[in-house]
Amino acid sequence: MSSRKLLGIDETDQHRHIVIIESKKGLVGISVDEVVKITLLDLQNLVPVEQKNTLSPIYATLKHKQQLIILADFERCFNQMENYE
Repeated sequence: MSSRKLLGIDETDQHRHIVIIESKKGLVGISVDEVVKITLLDLQNLVPVEQKNTLSPIYATLKHKQQLIILADFERCFNQMENYE
């Protein structure tokens, strides 16, 4: 299922890139509009987020060079998308 379809966003834009993620189910490709940069992060600064909402894919935050980075649990997203279809 397309995340654009889930969000009601026009799917006609052909300028997309594929980011490959390794998951428990194997390699998964995620279509993205743009990749600005790839950054290696120090996971010792990871702050886990309390899971009050089971639908939220956010599992942690991380501060990196004065930026707050939000980390998503793609396994949870994939499982939700499978149940959505």
